[in-house]
Amino acid sequence: MKNKIWVGFAIILFLIGFVCTSNATVLNFDDVAASNSFEYGGLYNGWVMYDSGIWDGNLWEAAVVSQPNVLVNYNSHVGMFGNTTNFDFTGAYFTSDGRYPYAEGLGVVVQGLDASDNLIIETTITLTTTPTFFSFNWENINTITWNPDGSNNVAIDNFTYNENPVPEPATMLLLGTGLVGLAGFRRKMKK
Repeated sequence: MKNKIWVGFAIILFLIGFVCTSNATVLNFDDVAASNSFEYGGLYNGWVMYDSGIWDGNLWEAAVVSQPNVLVNYNSHVGMFGNTTNFDFTGAYFTSDGRYPYAEGLGVVVQGLDASDNLIIETTITLTTTPTFFSFNWENINTITWNPDGSNNVAIDNFTYNENPVPEPATMLLLGTGLVGLAGFRRKMKK
């Protein structure tokens, strides 16, 4: 009976060490005061924007999924949006700028980079002037870039990601305790 209690206790501690919840976070860029000007570059809630910024929905009404703002690359340049820590990029709504005649069927190369700006993953998506959600499910990246074919701007809304969890000391302690308990039980059983 004593052995079963030890085994149960060790298994519970072991499993608690692996329990992890992952909640997606959505950046909708709507908590910035709306203006008719382009907020170029800088920081947004700890995220870094380079050759991209937040624009209000007056010009981008067709691209706005959640009112009133979107993230847009600047003057058809390669847009960059990154964090200081790694994240899993789930997806976002992408829309091409309908002011240009070749906006329908616009090809955009989307890349995931690591903290040293090394390419981790890349894909090409085809946009329309209607917001379309693209799922990426990229893991452990630091920055995304988007590069439209030709001179066109691309709007992004409802940027969805998961933060990569950093092991906490308490979790590691529980895992270690569970492993020690299993080792102790195994040693006791050998005797």
